[in-house]
Amino acid sequence: DGYILDGFPRVLEQAQMWSDPTLGDGNPELVINISLARSVLIHKLASRRICGSCGDNYNLADIRYGHYDMPPMLPKAEGICDSCGSGLIRRDDDTDEIIQHRLDLHFDKEEPLLDFYR
Repeated sequence: DGYILDGFPRVLEQAQMWSDPTLGDGNPELVINISLARSVLIHKLASRRICGSCGDNYNLADIRYGHYDMPPMLPKAEGICDSCGSGLIRRDDDTDEIIQHRLDLHFDKEEPLLDFYR
């Protein structure tokens, strides 16, 4: 009799509205925050590839050090989608500059949200 939310709420205002019993479902019983080193996030995001036709996702990053064990999610043939045979592409927003900016925005919003649930 429950549910899992992934990626919501993203900002403090969403959490406050959702927790207002007149507007939302109330307070969650449990909040889990999964965090990774910024360098790992950047490497994983910069290594994403998608199929330009069917949208299947792959990841070229092989991160295995310290407590990280994140093998790549590779296609069977390099650069070719397993599902439809089309070419894989890098997302336009997966450049280092855009990734850094997206992470900065995320972390600016994350701390007040985590404080709300502490």
